[in-house]
This record gives sequence, structure tokens and C-alpha cells, in this order.
Amino acid sequence: MNKFKIFVSSEFGKNKVKIQETSELTLKKLVQILKVEDFQVSIEPFVSNDPYWNISGAADEPHKIWLKLNVASSNFKEIINIHLSNAIAHEFHYLARKEAIKDWNLLELLVLEGLALHFVMDFFDAEKTSLTQDISEDEIFTLKSEIISDLFNESFNHKFWQNKTEIKIPHLFVYRFGY
Repeated sequence: MNKFKIFVSSEFGKNKVKIQETSELTLKKLVQILKVEDFQVSIEPFVSNDPYWNISGAADEPHKIWLKLNVASSNFKEIINIHLSNAIAHEFHYLARKEAIKDWNLLELLVLEGLALHFVMDFFDAEKTSLTQDISEDEIFTLKSEIISDLFNESFNHKFWQNKTEIKIPHLFVYRFGY
């Protein structure tokens, strides 16, 4: 019997059932692999015109995964049918691994993102995911001093590296560099 709970916002309307079914099917497969069972997943809508921000997730609380789906996206059905399962697997990997992390710094974030991407690729038998894009040496070099400063710094600015500050870094940098 599954000990996980899935909460899907009623704001998804007729898509709520498909989101619930996709999530449950994916999670049933995942718990067989990583043996994490006691957790909850909350899925909520958001609206954005940013073409790169169709789905967002976090597993930053013990035993909890948050996912947000962009209901304004022109490819919302694709988000449900393809990206939702990938995002669940990605965040589930965090949930399983995060308790083992002792020192939280940029190096750990890069390793965490890279491992999660490879886990998703293995789980779905895929060559790449939407987050595995090539990264140039120029993009890395531009941030060399920030990387060196934050690599082992436990009070590093996580929001900076996740593109959530006014200072922009290359799109999906931590995923691409971690991969």
C-alpha cells in the first residue's frame, strides 16, 4: 500500500484527473526503485508568459514535493503528458537524497542537479531531458569567480544560482553545469 499522498488543485478543472493519474502512476514506479514511501506531493497552477518556465518544482521540506504547472502555456497538454513525470522523478530524487547531504553549498547543488538529471534519464530511458543542454566554456568562465566563491560556501546565494535574483546567470546554469 502506498503511503504517499497527492494533492492536485481543483483550479486545474478538467485537467485535474489527468494530472492526478499521471502523478500517481509515476510515483508508484518511483517508490519501487528508491523505497521512499511516506511523503506528499502538492501540485498547483501558476501563470507565466516566460516560455522557459512551464513547470517548477521543489523538494525543500522533508517528505514534501511541490510542483507548479504553468496553465498559461500554449503546450499545457505536453506539460502534463511529458514534463510532469520528469519533474516528479527529478524532485523525488531530491527527496530521497537530501537527507544524506551534510554540507549544503554550490558543489552539492551541482552534484544534486546532475544526479537528478541522470536519474530521470535512466528512469525514462531517455538520452536527454529538457534541462540537459550544452554549456559553453565562456558561460562557465564568466561566472568563474562566483563559482569559486560559492563552491564550498554553506551560506551561498541559492537564489542567484537558480536565476531568481536581479543578476541573471545563463539559463538553467546549475542543471547544465551539474549535468
